[in-house]
Amino acid sequence: MVQALYFACFFISVIDLILLSVIVRNQKCFYYVVFFMLITVSNFGYLIVATSKSLDVALVGNLLSYFGAAFLPYSFLLCISELCKVRIPKIASLVMFAYNCMVFILAGMRLNGSTLYYSDNFLREMMGVSYLESPHGPLHILHEYSIIFYALSTVIILVGAFFKRRNVSYKNLIALISLELLTVAIYLIENIVDDPLDSTNVMYILDEFCLLFLIYRMGKYDVSESVALSLKHQEEYAYMIFDLKLNYLGCNDVLKVFFPHITHIRVDKKINPNGNPMIARAVSWLKNSVEAGTKDPLYVSSEGRELKCTWRTIRNGLFGGKSGYLVELFDDTKQQKYMDLLTNYNNQLENEVSEKLDHIKTMQDQIILGLSDIVESRDDSTGGHVKRTSEGVRILIEQLEKESEEFNLTRQFCENVIKAAPMHDLGKIAVDDDILRKPGRYTPEEYEQMKVHAGKGAEIVGKALNGLEDEAFMEIAKNIAHFHHEKWNGGGYPDGLAGEEIPLEARIMALVDVFDALVSKRCYKEKYSYDKAFEIMQESMGSHFDPRLGAVFMKCRRELEAYYDRIEG
Repeated sequence: MVQALYFACFFISVIDLILLSVIVRNQKCFYYVVFFMLITVSNFGYLIVATSKSLDVALVGNLLSYFGAAFLPYSFLLCISELCKVRIPKIASLVMFAYNCMVFILAGMRLNGSTLYYSDNFLREMMGVSYLESPHGPLHILHEYSIIFYALSTVIILVGAFFKRRNVSYKNLIALISLELLTVAIYLIENIVDDPLDSTNVMYILDEFCLLFLIYRMGKYDVSESVALSLKHQEEYAYMIFDLKLNYLGCNDVLKVFFPHITHIRVDKKINPNGNPMIARAVSWLKNSVEAGTKDPLYVSSEGRELKCTWRTIRNGLFGGKSGYLVELFDDTKQQKYMDLLTNYNNQLENEVSEKLDHIKTMQDQIILGLSDIVESRDDSTGGHVKRTSEGVRILIEQLEKESEEFNLTRQFCENVIKAAPMHDLGKIAVDDDILRKPGRYTPEEYEQMKVHAGKGAEIVGKALNGLEDEAFMEIAKNIAHFHHEKWNGGGYPDGLAGEEIPLEARIMALVDVFDALVSKRCYKEKYSYDKAFEIMQESMGSHFDPRLGAVFMKCRRELEAYYDRIEG
């Protein structure tokens, strides 16, 4: 049964060495591998001693096991110094290695009968297990000194790192300090009790289990090794690592340049939001992004730099499971400056283009109003008609916008109709002066000549606006000039359109155009009163005018009367 324990310890140490090689396949863990190999060799030596039937075989097995006893504390110290980022001077390391070699050689001299290290050798058996009974010689004290030295050195490095090294996981440090104290305790108990069956092999297996777990965890903290392979331009990329609970695990040197404050943050702790605001903002962004599952980048500024932050999941360990998050910060200053310069240039260009367009539109409006003035100057009977109808259209449009749910007019459409209203009679330029300036009513023949102004107006508007305005406005302006004399019942001109065949803008213009004719003095009539004019307008709903638009027009009575009273006063 006891022999099986030695077999099991050796077998487990081999399995642990294989597991270690898998876990650390992407990490520089040379000292850990040496440590596990020494344990495997030592356990093999213990197995040889336990199963030996002759003293010579047992001595060879004991020499193998003592190889571990001599070098394991030294190897463990190197592992701890690497973990804690404490550099042991080369001369000190060489002295310790030479001392261990001397102790091992003294122990091996027992094969030649030397009594300096062991005074004698006896092969005993207990519970079916062979063991060596070897009284200590005068130089065996050297081994005791080395055990005390390595134990104290290891504890000093671990405790010093706990208080001074914020970039080392304090959880791992506590675990390693506990492991070292436990190992020393087992060693002391074993020597005090003086058990002939050496239990050191069991202690080694316990050490391996603890170290395997810690090494698995330490893979997350070794930032440069876990992510450097995936980052190419490290002089431009900064990065920091967080575990699944968003505890800070470490960063690279580039990040320390961007954020020197990061060196004061303790590994395995959450970053204080009251510390560096930029880092706190990045952590908050990471938390929200992980919860939402989004990958939108974050832009932060630091020391005159514009940093672009992205994140991704880190997979680590034996089974490649998710172990944390990597935040990459790329110095995007040059790109941002270029984008700002490009944006400023585009804004400047847009402003210049906008100024040119405004200038062109102003010229266009002046041309349109100038043409309208020319028409009015030729028509003695309609003085001020363009200005009055333009204002009337504006009043009606504003009322229509209040009825937006029924008519669903866009703001652009409304602005275009108001702007196009002065052009509704431009076609009169093509009418002969004798007809246009005739005092009194037209004969049927003269009226037919007068009616051509609608079609001619559409042609003139199209030519005047070609290349100067957008298509939507030009279409509305042409429709107003062309169809504002059409009637709802189809009795109008020039095309005899009826109902909704007549464009909406032309129906709007028709209401205002007729109303102004009614309340204004003409050469062939006196102006009507408001009551009479609105009475005629009401009677014409459904025949001359769109009844739905007409109902809205009637709501404008008070404002229309106020406007006409104001211009006459």
